[in-house]
Amino acid sequence: MKILMIAPTPFFADRGCHVRIYEEARHLQQLGHEILVCTYPIGREMPGIKTIRTINPLGYRQLAAGPSWHKFYLDTFLFANIVKSIRSFQPDILYAHLHEGAFWGHLARKATHRSFPLILDYQGSLTGEITAHRFIRSGSWVQRGFQRLEHWIEAQADVIVTSSTAGMRHLQKTGHTKPMFPLIDGVDTTVFQPASKDQHLFNQLQLPENKMIIVFLGLLTEYQGVDLLLQSIQYLRAKTDRFHFLIMGYPNVAHYRQKAKDLNIEDRITFTGRIDYRQANRYLNLGDIAISPKISSSEANGKLLNYMACGLPTVVFNSSTNRELLGESGIYANWIDSKDLAEQLITLAEQPGRRRQISNQLRARAVTQFSWQVQAQKLDNILKNL
Repeated sequence: MKILMIAPTPFFADRGCHVRIYEEARHLQQLGHEILVCTYPIGREMPGIKTIRTINPLGYRQLAAGPSWHKFYLDTFLFANIVKSIRSFQPDILYAHLHEGAFWGHLARKATHRSFPLILDYQGSLTGEITAHRFIRSGSWVQRGFQRLEHWIEAQADVIVTSSTAGMRHLQKTGHTKPMFPLIDGVDTTVFQPASKDQHLFNQLQLPENKMIIVFLGLLTEYQGVDLLLQSIQYLRAKTDRFHFLIMGYPNVAHYRQKAKDLNIEDRITFTGRIDYRQANRYLNLGDIAISPKISSSEANGKLLNYMACGLPTVVFNSSTNRELLGESGIYANWIDSKDLAEQLITLAEQPGRRRQISNQLRARAVTQFSWQVQAQKLDNILKNL
């Protein structure tokens, strides 16, 4: 099949949403589909993925997740490219990532008088995301307007694919009756796998040899739980000096570095900034334990799969999304409780045998249930049954 993917985002910028877009496109191509991605003007080109990019008249440069006023005009250029690509590429399916992608995909389908299926790849609530980023105020009339728009966009799709079962249940509760399929985020288990510590990288980052390294990889934002993570580190400082935290990701590095300094925990943390997705496995394997205090209730938590594939025992808050991925092998702290998050780390650190057992369980779970080879086959079956 010829599939026109719509990615209203600066693809590729080494973050979870983009990893899903890239891996879906890459693995669908391996299964014989032809993929073309319509996306924003900036972002890194990924080998083997053909993209059509918009123009960038005002020099848009934001790679981080979140709303931006620039997107209003960029999306009009994206719409023009979608229409142009429909006419030249002649796709069999429109595969829209995010609500914005489905919105413009629906309008482009109408504008070109085509009847091919429109699939929405749902990665979380649009309204929830822009509220979490404080682009709009919770409870405002603007938020209610976005909720109605979000519901309307979802209704235009012929099929909805969700990145978590929790996301599918949320849509069902809002009254949608369109066909829905949970397609949990995957991981390339041939790339992300347990490996010996890269001593050169370890020394380059000046990590302490005598400490247990706790790794975090993701966006540095409040809804990813980074503020709570720093609170946990402050709590740990008063109890033990056995941990050092390797915090990898962007944006807001300077903000969180200053916050760590204000909390007097800067000596317990190494901030790396943005990590190339192709190098992430090397960095993750520097860790002994992984952590993800994400508090967004509407999004998946794909970083857990990378942790799992690397065999990293993982500490998270107790949520249905986290349990769906980690199963009985996760280490669960009370919801949004930074002290319990710290206490779970302390307990796990004192149990080397349990850590080894969990490591093996998580790796096996990633390979058998969440590899992109497995997930892509599920998506291929969905597409063939449209």
